[in-house]
Amino acid sequence: MGACAGWVLAAWPFTFILVGVGALAANSLCPYLMQKVFTQGGLTYFRGLFLVPLAIATLAAMVLALFFRPPIKRQAAPALQAVAGAENVSP
Repeated sequence: MGACAGWVLAAWPFTFILVGVGALAANSLCPYLMQKVFTQGGLTYFRGLFLVPLAIATLAAMVLALFFRPPIKRQAAPALQAVAGAENVSP
């Protein structure tokens, strides 16, 4: 195994974490969809092919809009506020 192949094998977890599941799913699913589902008679129906990620992104945005709740901001304890205020006082 060459040096480059060793680096790729060692770095795949970091790439997976940074790029995410979407890239892995797209690289696995899109070639199948293009060759088997959206290509007939040597012609590829790109409009239908590009509607797949559009539908997935729209669904994800709807789920996020419906179920995401931002965390509630909590006030710091009064003792911490006094300490923070004392640090900002100039002598």
